[in-house]
Amino acid sequence: MKKKGPKYLQLADSLRKDIASGLHPVGSFLPSERALCGQYGVTRITVRGALRELEKQGLLSREIGRGTRIVAAPTESNRLEVLFFKWMSPFADPLYADFFSSLSRHTSEIGYQVILSYISDAQAVKRHLERLRTPVAKGIVVAGAWEWYGPVIGEVETRYPTVLVGTPHGSLRADVLEPDYEGAVSMAVDHVLRIGHRRLLLLAGYFPPEEGRDERTISAFRQVARERGLSADEAVVWSKREAPSSSLLALDGSASFSVPEDLYRRFPPPRAVLAISPTPACLSIDLAIRKGLRVPDDVAVLSLQDSSAFALRSPSITGVSLYGAETGMRAVECLRERLANPVLPRRLERAPVRLSIRASCGAPASAPRSIPSLPADAAAQKLPQHAAP
Repeated sequence: MKKKGPKYLQLADSLRKDIASGLHPVGSFLPSERALCGQYGVTRITVRGALRELEKQGLLSREIGRGTRIVAAPTESNRLEVLFFKWMSPFADPLYADFFSSLSRHTSEIGYQVILSYISDAQAVKRHLERLRTPVAKGIVVAGAWEWYGPVIGEVETRYPTVLVGTPHGSLRADVLEPDYEGAVSMAVDHVLRIGHRRLLLLAGYFPPEEGRDERTISAFRQVARERGLSADEAVVWSKREAPSSSLLALDGSASFSVPEDLYRRFPPPRAVLAISPTPACLSIDLAIRKGLRVPDDVAVLSLQDSSAFALRSPSITGVSLYGAETGMRAVECLRERLANPVLPRRLERAPVRLSIRASCGAPASAPRSIPSLPADAAAQKLPQHAAP
């Protein structure tokens, strides 16, 4: 704590050394903020700044009601960096929490240090690209929102061995773990049919057309519906991109993920709503309750992207995990294999998906199932066909 610079960075460096020495082992919890204040003779503001810094580096994870857990140990070499293109820490993001906890834990287990950077605006993107022009890590894992990483993935993958967890549109070199949107749709439709619903409505049209996510999901939904013998009236697609703004209802005050106001006034009304992402799923349930409908007795709701927050809602929401713990572990393994053998052919794999059945669409139970990754040669032939609309 005698170095020059902000006190919170000095404290972060001291805590990092204590973690590296084993004083605070991986998996344990740090002392409370009050205890750290007394131990190091600093204010609570300084402690919180230091903890935020170590969380950005992927060493700590805040757990509500429990404290601050150590999830990785720093080392002097073998550093891997995770670039998370989103506005919040991935450990706090309910869509990615399991993915990043698994990634950090597995990176530490194999003897690497993980440095986490989350990038929330254009200035942050520019700053990180400048920093990457000098060697900072052995390899990079990229994840997050395509509209942020899509324009810059080419520059990142030309400088470092890179694993991209997301839509590969715009990437030419990185190994790719792509979300299995088709597998998620198939799993969701089969579950809805299994519990007896045959009038399905898909809510889509929320993502940039260049990403191709909506188009792939809609195409898969229609194909699966045909294969399962559903008629056009039994498998309806609603796209926000094509809907007039006057017909939308944004119950959360934001029009970004609004739902159709007449969602439950259609004839015949849907018995199951499949939402492409968590917010439309939540809004669909809120709207159903406002209309006096019972969930799931009158209408079932399922999200094609799971969130750890779903289990805390009432009713809890059924969802398909696209970025689970298995994907976090596989991302680390892909990067380690690439570092060990740089001449490996580029790998394009499908990330495993998992269905968590909760109260909004079936009995509160768990039905895990993984979709196997495509072989590299099959993936190389298939993925580019739907990576862009």
